[in-house]
Amino acid sequence: SHCTLTISSSLADAGVEVVDDGVGPVAARGNGSAGHGLEGLAERARGLNGLIEAGLRPGGGYRLAVTVPVPRS
Repeated sequence: SHCTLTISSSLADAGVEVVDDGVGPVAARGNGSAGHGLEGLAERARGLNGLIEAGLRPGGGYRLAVTVPVPRS
């Protein structure tokens, strides 16, 4: 029912974080059919030398964060 989106940037990197109070992807609930959304996102982040963090939160809900370096000119 609640979702927080945080977008950040600095001279070194840019990122986005999504935190909610839901139950997470289908696979996190145990039925194993979440698709390839997070896998594809992780692949794209790695292609940019970035980092992805995703998972259930200890107090409930789900967190997804992606950070990528900002290219220097």
